[in-house]
Amino acid sequence: MLAADAVCSSSDETHDAMMTLYGQRFDQHLDVATVDQILHNWNLSELMER
Repeated sequence: MLAADAVCSSSDETHDAMMTLYGQRFDQHLDVATVDQILHNWNLSELMER
C-alpha cells in the first residue's frame, strides 16, 4: 500500500513520474491510495472484526 499524498519529492516532475510508475508498472504489487482512503478502510476492517 502506498499513500500517494504522503510521498514527496523535491521536484514536482519527479513526484508525478514516480506516481505514474507506481500506478502503471507496479500495479500488480501495490495499491496506491490517499491517506484518508487507507485510514477509512482500516477503520472499516477493525469494525468488521468486532
